[in-house]
Amino acid sequence: IFHILTGPNNSSAVWAAQRVPDEDMAVVANSFVIRTLNLDDSDHFMASANVESFARDMGWWDPATGPFDFAAAYSWAKPGPTKPLYGGRRIWRIYDVFAPSKHLDATLGQHPQVKTYPFSVTPDEKVTPKRLMDIMRDHYEGTPYDMTKDAASGPFGSPVRFGGSNKGVDGGWERSISMHRTTHSFVLQARGHLPDDVGGVAWYSLGAPHGSVYTPFSCAQHSVPSSYLVSRRHKFDTAGAWWAFQFVNNWSNLRYDLMHKHIQTVLDQIQDEAIALEAATIVEVANMTDTLARVDFIERRNNEFAQKMVDRWWSLAFTLVGKFNDGYVIDGDRSGDMHVPGYPAWWLQSTNYAAWPAKDAYNPPQEALQSNAMATSLTFTIVSAFSYFAIFAVGLVVGVLYLKHRTRSREYHRLV
Repeated sequence: IFHILTGPNNSSAVWAAQRVPDEDMAVVANSFVIRTLNLDDSDHFMASANVESFARDMGWWDPATGPFDFAAAYSWAKPGPTKPLYGGRRIWRIYDVFAPSKHLDATLGQHPQVKTYPFSVTPDEKVTPKRLMDIMRDHYEGTPYDMTKDAASGPFGSPVRFGGSNKGVDGGWERSISMHRTTHSFVLQARGHLPDDVGGVAWYSLGAPHGSVYTPFSCAQHSVPSSYLVSRRHKFDTAGAWWAFQFVNNWSNLRYDLMHKHIQTVLDQIQDEAIALEAATIVEVANMTDTLARVDFIERRNNEFAQKMVDRWWSLAFTLVGKFNDGYVIDGDRSGDMHVPGYPAWWLQSTNYAAWPAKDAYNPPQEALQSNAMATSLTFTIVSAFSYFAIFAVGLVVGVLYLKHRTRSREYHRLV
């Protein structure tokens, strides 16, 4: 882990580094996690020469209070729960997913002056790239902090929480791991037992991870598909790979509960294909001794897959537009292929739907009420008459069948 910030007079730098044990994993969530430094152990700790003196000169650390703590000296503290939970909840979530045996407390938050979570933990099971991709897509699903289940998720369970002015209202949202405003994310994989161009892989994802695929690129590649280079945030463009994922993620917010299931199915399929492709590539290049030829092969293979994946995501986008629009779910052109899922009952109860119309919002004239009453009475009379007729008809049929049965029975006994 490497932390760095500006030095005296906004020049040079102050930095510290701590090695993560080979069997461990560590989480850095928008905050410093390095604390005490044992600079005599250069295999595990390193720092700039001014790491302590600058903090002392600025009044951020007093040697009389105890050993130097990098996070305590250089972190920004803010009163209230917002900042501690902004990073702390994510640290807890990732450690809890990979090392549930630690039984860490989700409610502690991360604080500059007090250590609440370990620098690193040993996972209960082996960590794979796929598991890291999955946690990058997380919104605390299945926990008390599930962002698809609270009132703010709306009737359709969207985990998206927009920023902006709070209009003077105190409060806050959970800070999920997957964020709607993410432009890109990646999982880096380094394997020393393989050649660099084979063992070094950047699993690269565009847009918010919960609606995107991590596709492999070799660290030795010289190019990527042109669609990865042309997107501009202010201009929608189907030639841009980023817009494919950005569009799908934004469209899914219209009906997240239904659309995300559809997206997840396609995502899982393509992600599995990407992982299988990378595994097959290792096997296929195992006997290639020409490095340039091997890099060229891997690059062409990865780029072809990446572009096909983008094309499939655009196809998914257009499928979603046709299938989910105007509150309908449309599966075809026949009359039975369109249905309206509507709103969940809990949401209807929480809105003015259940209390509609409001008091004094509906005051029909007396004549209309009398007319409605007469219409109701007439309807009841017609229904009652129909019911009596139906009962009579059924009774008549049963009686006829009974008489026929009795007649046949007598004739049978005479013959016997």
